[in-house]
Amino acid sequence: MLRDAHDGDLHLPMYSNSEGFLDFYIRPSGEAKESARLTIDANANGELAQHLIEIRSGDEPDEHMPLPPAKARWQPRRNARIRPGLELDECLTFDNEELLRRDYPPRPDPELVPAAFDAWRRAVSAPAAAVEPHVTPHPYADHTYATMNSVGLGEEESDNWSGFALASGAGTYDWVGGQWNVPGVAGIELNRRLTICSSWIGLDGNPGEDLVQAGTDTECTAGHFPGSHVPFAARTYRTWIVFIPIHTGEQVFTDFQTRPGDLIQCQVYIANEGGMPSLSGSAAVFYISNLTTGEYINFPVPRGSVSVRGGQAEWIMERPKINHIPTDLCNYGIARMTTPVAQRVDGAHVGYFGDDTRRISMVTDPQRLLSSVSALDTAAMEFTWHAFH
Repeated sequence: MLRDAHDGDLHLPMYSNSEGFLDFYIRPSGEAKESARLTIDANANGELAQHLIEIRSGDEPDEHMPLPPAKARWQPRRNARIRPGLELDECLTFDNEELLRRDYPPRPDPELVPAAFDAWRRAVSAPAAAVEPHVTPHPYADHTYATMNSVGLGEEESDNWSGFALASGAGTYDWVGGQWNVPGVAGIELNRRLTICSSWIGLDGNPGEDLVQAGTDTECTAGHFPGSHVPFAARTYRTWIVFIPIHTGEQVFTDFQTRPGDLIQCQVYIANEGGMPSLSGSAAVFYISNLTTGEYINFPVPRGSVSVRGGQAEWIMERPKINHIPTDLCNYGIARMTTPVAQRVDGAHVGYFGDDTRRISMVTDPQRLLSSVSALDTAAMEFTWHAFH
């Protein structure tokens, strides 16, 4: 946990990978004469430690505060398993059973959803490193159902979701896919102690039922340099899953590197024993690729006795909740989600825009718009930030 050493008010949860490294960002709004002192409260296997970090904001380095060293992206560990890239003929001729056996995600139909197929082909044509999933619960972020209010034909409002959903009734969808760039933060969020925005895809989500989702978070908290009015923003980014009601909150992949601008490709589906999408299958599968770093996770979660309804597929920007209260929405500016596609239980792939489409705007009472979404074309949508709360 990152804290302000002066008043302890600033706090930001962070997760190190299995080698003990963690990533976070500090962005000041200007120069400051005084240094900010931050502490990292570390907890490893029940052992507690505290690390002090001192930062100063200025245009010129000096002997007491030199430039930080250049830092390259984390490289895959030496023992990482590398999945080879597929040739074009393999992309076209391997069936989904063969693809799953080789640890590739299912293939979108090249005729029904050509843009999604092209994005999938680009992803699987490059070598990729498998990441051993290490999952830990987030201390407070809770991704929950959305209560929808209909405001017109195909138009809905929610206090925590914005995006598009295909709503066709139980037993319709067993697989959903899409890709996006991890949103950054637009500007310094003055006087905002905690803001979060979550980009995700998923199945279902009506209150009282299941919700199967995977996505990325951008989380930001703000502080000030002591003795000045110069604010700074501390930010962190992460990849997560949630399977309600099996999970009670966000489950974070601690070893899966995520940074602003990274291109994430994701599939979420219910799978049978052979790994093929099927609503009657025994597991929810979360397949997440970071196409920027060349890493991927293939993570099944046993379904147990939970019934997955398969009545809705979604592509969403969300503000999570803490103790059932939505957080402030991080100023993500403008963000896009591309190649949104779902699979019906008969095996047919469909795009996100059709007769069953619901467009969802994030609105608080009384009628304050926080986040909106628009259709750019049949293969892309664009989210726009409007307000914190």
